[in-house]
Amino acid sequence: MPVNMRTQTPISLPRRIAGKLLRMAGATPAIAAAPRPGTFFAEDEQQLQDYLLEITGLTRPEDTAIRQALEQLIRYKYYDGQPWFDPLARAESKEPLLFCISFPRSGVTRFIDELRAKTGGDVYEAMRNAPRHLHFEKRWQPRGYPCTRIIKDHRPLTDYLHDDGYLLVRDGRDCMISLAWMTRAGGRHQFYKQDELKDFIAWTDKDYAFGSWASHTRRLLALKAGGSKTVVRYEDQKSEKSARDVMGSADEKTRRAWGIVDDDLTGSMFEAWQKSRGKSNWRQSFDRPAAKAFHDTGATELLLELGYETDRDWWKQV
Repeated sequence: MPVNMRTQTPISLPRRIAGKLLRMAGATPAIAAAPRPGTFFAEDEQQLQDYLLEITGLTRPEDTAIRQALEQLIRYKYYDGQPWFDPLARAESKEPLLFCISFPRSGVTRFIDELRAKTGGDVYEAMRNAPRHLHFEKRWQPRGYPCTRIIKDHRPLTDYLHDDGYLLVRDGRDCMISLAWMTRAGGRHQFYKQDELKDFIAWTDKDYAFGSWASHTRRLLALKAGGSKTVVRYEDQKSEKSARDVMGSADEKTRRAWGIVDDDLTGSMFEAWQKSRGKSNWRQSFDRPAAKAFHDTGATELLLELGYETDRDWWKQV
């Protein structure tokens, strides 16, 4: 029988959960839940906390079915149309809520892995359908949670203005190559050749969900105005773990999205990146048109502000 690693107590799938799941799977349409008065708040918060803590112990492959059942129940009970959890109030917690926000491919996964080891906290993801951790949403998180919660997000939302946490940044020119690989592996585009990097950069500015590196980083740094935020540069992080180490237990699809492959990438924009993972390789990957495309997104001012560049005409010298 699975054991909750935090409490060392046996875990079983309660009958009430099985019953709710059966009703959810039935043909009878669900009746919209009415807003609940505040007198029910403490009871609901405690029940939610119990579910969340139970899930933290379900880490083995054989626990997957129970974990998925609990996650489905949480979504059913707490995600959908519950206006009685005030988002601002949820940010007040007995234990720290640490938001880690970054542009994709800026080292946030590695940073969170180290932060979890130092704090003993639990990791959540703010974006829905995230594959590695349970979804976090301010309006339904229990304030009495017994340990630090580390929340990952790639969206520099103004909702985080008054929260504490970390803003992860990386030289955007290095982000571009890694991001191009990940989004191509996900079927988002077909840019591959060395001379197509400029087209990929233009694509991020127009069609990428998080926008260009420049526009995203500008919104990210604006969050320094509130709360206690620490800007962490990818290049200043100290870690013994490589991308291969972090992704060591991941499935093949995830590993491929991270570029952990043995493909021959000769002649592609990814050739230099694959040979020096984790190090700055944009100089070997960018040609003049790509450098100009990156500059044209408004990136140069931010490269100067973050200390990644000292010459505002850098792109003319590539």
